[in-house]
Amino acid sequence: MINKHKLGLVLGAFLGLWHFGWALLVLAGWAQPLLNWIFRLHFIQPPYAILPFNLGYAILLIVITSLSGYASGWVFGVIWNWLRADVPAPESLSDLGQHRHATIH
Repeated sequence: MINKHKLGLVLGAFLGLWHFGWALLVLAGWAQPLLNWIFRLHFIQPPYAILPFNLGYAILLIVITSLSGYASGWVFGVIWNWLRADVPAPESLSDLGQHRHATIH
């Protein structure tokens, strides 16, 4: 079983940190060149312009993506546990070793 709360925290933290990094790139003025480069790697004329940094929007971006990441991780955990509910729990290593020795003799 997967702990859906921990999976939510991991995915929420990942998405939040990813967008924190994006906000830092915008603040540093490096977001536009990076975005242009990524579009050109995909043979696309860059269609977007990065707006000036806004602390309120940056905080909102990080909070919303962290919360949606947590919610997505929690839902993934619920679905995973539901799909795996019919799978028997694995035997412990000691049980496997004793079973193997019993069948060899």
